[in-house]
Amino acid sequence: MEEIVTGEDDVEPQFAFITHTRTTQYRISVMKNRIEIASINSLDQIQVVLSIDQTIHWLYDEGQEIAFGFRQGYFINYYYGERSELSQFRKLIGCKISFGTFKQDYLVGDLLGKGTFSEVTKVTCLRDGKEYALKKIKLRNEAHLKNIEIEVAILNKLNHQGIIKLHDVYRLNDETYGLITELVIGQSLDSIINKQKSKLEERDIQMILKQTLEIVDYLHQNNIIHRDIKPQHMILCQNKTIKILDFGLSSNESQMSCNCGTPGYLPPESFREQSLYTSKGDIFSLGVVFYKLLNRGVSCFDANTLESVMSKNRRCTIEYQINGYSSQALHLLKQMLQKDPVMRINSHDALNHTYFTVPRESQNLKEDKGNIYVYQAHPRPSHLSRTSSGELEKTSK
Repeated sequence: MEEIVTGEDDVEPQFAFITHTRTTQYRISVMKNRIEIASINSLDQIQVVLSIDQTIHWLYDEGQEIAFGFRQGYFINYYYGERSELSQFRKLIGCKISFGTFKQDYLVGDLLGKGTFSEVTKVTCLRDGKEYALKKIKLRNEAHLKNIEIEVAILNKLNHQGIIKLHDVYRLNDETYGLITELVIGQSLDSIINKQKSKLEERDIQMILKQTLEIVDYLHQNNIIHRDIKPQHMILCQNKTIKILDFGLSSNESQMSCNCGTPGYLPPESFREQSLYTSKGDIFSLGVVFYKLLNRGVSCFDANTLESVMSKNRRCTIEYQINGYSSQALHLLKQMLQKDPVMRINSHDALNHTYFTVPRESQNLKEDKGNIYVYQAHPRPSHLSRTSSGELEKTSK
């Protein structure tokens, strides 16, 4: 374990308790950004930064913590303490430091989704029997570690029903981190759009868009920019609520350089040199999602090749050939897809648009009144996967 001096000026600990090794007693103090381990009988002191780059190990007896430790070479030096105090200690440092005891803590289940550098698996906690999702992220380089740290810090900071909850962070091996999150039962919006053969009811589109805007507005109020909003990162849950996933490209700054995102969802300003990605970029990306919902899954930048998609995305010349929906929907869509970010609507004003504030019976509607769409999910949980169970079924009114 590396000794680290942080230079923090916080004096009062958030929590302190006494532990012991086989020979020495220690006072453990949890500060804002570090753990202090001080010998009772000498001036020896170790400071450990609360960072996911640091790993803490646990010893259990009948499912309860009896000690924690840090690896020193081939050995782990354990500090033993009262179970209640160790439990409180664990809660305080959770999601701020990596745990190294995944195999003792969780049973691995079905694979739920897989990407280039990460995969999501269903897991069961051996301590409480509850099911969670494990997002395994393979570390590419030091810069990628910084992105993981930002994602963890953002998820740990936020508290909104539309944002997936982070429970713990594990160091699975030297190259892989594991994020334990709530298990979401539902289906990706991408899967719903791809399966839908006829147009969606406007009430369902309105519900999806409003909930997503509320989440995005919450993010922006907390100075968080998602930077990769797209249907694959939006889950329609069993109870008809929306959750936004994957904060791997997110930023906790109000302005960032425009070097990330997904082609076809990028704000046009991201193609300009020395341009900054602001919260208005999220609105444009969500506008593309809105367009696809209104246009039976066809994007405003639809093309056969990636190069063509990027070219259309860069020019931002959009044809609004959308029929069967209200004029208010089209008006809001155009405001969200404004090429100039200065003229583009923000999340707060979008939520106060007449599309949401004027009763639907007063809007200029041109929709099919014959059917409604009800989302139904099968019992098998799904998460982050285009092949998840559940479907959008068309039923008689």
